[in-house]
Amino acid sequence: IDEMDDDDQLKINFYRQINTSGNTENLLLGEQDTIYGNIANQISTCPNLEHLIINGSGDWLCNNDYVYFFGELNPTSTTKVTFTDCSFDTRTISNIQEIIFLPNLSTLIAHNCNFTKNTVGELFENESYTKLEFIDCTFYKKPKTRGGDGKIINHEKEDEYVLLANYLSHCDLLQKLTFIRCGLSIKAIRILTGITIN
Repeated sequence: IDEMDDDDQLKINFYRQINTSGNTENLLLGEQDTIYGNIANQISTCPNLEHLIINGSGDWLCNNDYVYFFGELNPTSTTKVTFTDCSFDTRTISNIQEIIFLPNLSTLIAHNCNFTKNTVGELFENESYTKLEFIDCTFYKKPKTRGGDGKIINHEKEDEYVLLANYLSHCDLLQKLTFIRCGLSIKAIRILTGITIN
C-alpha cells in the first residue's frame, strides 16, 4: 500500500472501513455485482447521509458494473444530490437514473453537466423537487432545417431545455429554480416565467 498513489490508498482505506462496518462477515467477497450491491447497501445505512455528490469526470459512470451499485444505493436520509461534470446520455442514464428517484430527494444541483437528446424526460419525471439549480449546463438542441422557401421547418420534437421547462411546470412543490449560463431559448424562458408567476 505504501507504493500506491493517494487515490488508490483512499480507495483501499474506504473499502477496509466499509468492510469492517458491514453486517456480514466480508462485504468484499463474492461476484462483482454482489460486492457493489453490498457496498451500496452499507452506505445506505448511514443515518445522516443528507447530500450525495456525483462527479462524472472520466468514464466510470458508463461502467455497466456500477448498475448494481446504484441500484442498491438508497439512503433514505438523502435530500440533496449534486451532479458535477456529468454527461446524461444513453451510456450513463441507467446509473444516474437510480439516484434521481431516492425516496426523500428534494434538491438537485447540476453543475457543468450535459443533457443529451432524450435524457431530460428520463431524469425529471420526479415531481417532488423543491429546489433545482443548473449552472453552466448544456442541453440538446435539435438541428434546424429549412424548407425550399428558406423558412425553418417546425419539428414535432422539442429541444431538451423546452422539454425540461414543460416537465418543471408540473412540479407543484418547486420553490426555487435557478439557471445560470445555460443558454436557454426564449420559448423555454417563457415557460419557466409562467411557472414562477404561478
